[in-house]
Amino acid sequence: MKRAALMAHLSRILLQEKPLGERLQAFLEALLSEPWLTLEPKGAIFLRRGEKLYLLAEHQLDEPLKTLCARVPLGRCLCGRVGLLGEALWTRDVDEAHETRYPSMPSHGHAILPLRVGDRVLGVLNLYQSPGVRPSRQVQATLEEVAGILALTLLRERAERVARVLRRVATLVLEAEAEGAYLQGLCRFLVEEGYALAWVGEALPDGQVRPVEGAGAVGYLEGLRVRWDETPEGQGPAGRAIRLGRPQVLRDREQDPLYAPWLQRARAFGLASIVGLPLQVGGRIWGTLNVYAHEADAFDEEEISLLQDLAGLAGKALERFRAEARAHLLAQVVEQVPESILLTDLSGQIIYVNPALSRQTGYPPEEVLGQTPRIFKSGKHTEAFYRALWRTLAQGEVFSALFWNRTKSGRIILEQKFLSPVRNPQG
Repeated sequence: MKRAALMAHLSRILLQEKPLGERLQAFLEALLSEPWLTLEPKGAIFLRRGEKLYLLAEHQLDEPLKTLCARVPLGRCLCGRVGLLGEALWTRDVDEAHETRYPSMPSHGHAILPLRVGDRVLGVLNLYQSPGVRPSRQVQATLEEVAGILALTLLRERAERVARVLRRVATLVLEAEAEGAYLQGLCRFLVEEGYALAWVGEALPDGQVRPVEGAGAVGYLEGLRVRWDETPEGQGPAGRAIRLGRPQVLRDREQDPLYAPWLQRARAFGLASIVGLPLQVGGRIWGTLNVYAHEADAFDEEEISLLQDLAGLAGKALERFRAEARAHLLAQVVEQVPESILLTDLSGQIIYVNPALSRQTGYPPEEVLGQTPRIFKSGKHTEAFYRALWRTLAQGEVFSALFWNRTKSGRIILEQKFLSPVRNPQG
């Protein structure tokens, strides 16, 4: 009963709508407050990022340890060894394996458990015990279960961070004034949610992939050579994503020989795994969104699926920005051409006139908008002329003719005009 009640209590803490750091801190304090676990009220939770463990939550750690253990390389000291090997460690006192020490450090034992899902070690739970104490089998099994639910929470958090980016990016598309600002915000959001590097590359016609925007470890991009053809520089996740049109995942930089052109660069910046996602704009692959993590095998299938949704959303946003840019350019052309242009709605009411029409007819826009083209009627055309005009437009064709039009002053002018129906994307 005690074990089931503890698991329920800890699970409720982890499911709260609070930042991960706050939840882990409350989780640790609740765990250490259970007297039947025979733990000292001291412990820490580490997250694995790349080749190091990072201290994310702690309770009553000695002050020297808060600094000495802020970042622990895998394989170093007890926590580093558990993070590397993925096996629990139970110690009764400080021995030679306890590499991290400081003067007057008190004797103590440890229960150190990997936060592991399958073969993936996501972090380490470090708990303190009185010297000479070895926990019972029941306590060991309980702590292993505790580590299991904590690991599943960390895995869930990774998927949820993409969902948070999706929500933020959906708002960004309404706020950004241009596609550059949008792509920069997209990359920044990904890095703020814990990814090491995010960048967007454009596939150029000559086979190169040109970095357009990025955030995080952007020094990695300086002098970077990536291609999307069949050359060695085209065999990374970015190049393959563009060439094949589907997500490409590098699970571990050390295990994939195709990543050799960038291996030393990735080591220098602590980048261990990558996912490259094609960006489709206007029915073709325009480029790629590339997301990097410090740890190997950082992207599970759910996270990749969400990132693929994010790339799809980004492609739609780029289509919108480019459509708006084309519309703006077209509007500028219409405003500046010397020929008079007007638009009507389906009822025939004028909804737009360009400056040239006002100059040629003498009517300011406010006197024309809401009227019908009859305002320019000269009386020189027959009813058969107008029937032919409307019949042509109703068939979806262009009507061209010489028009006798009347200006505001009553003067009659002769103009060659082209009348065309305007269709929406649905026809």
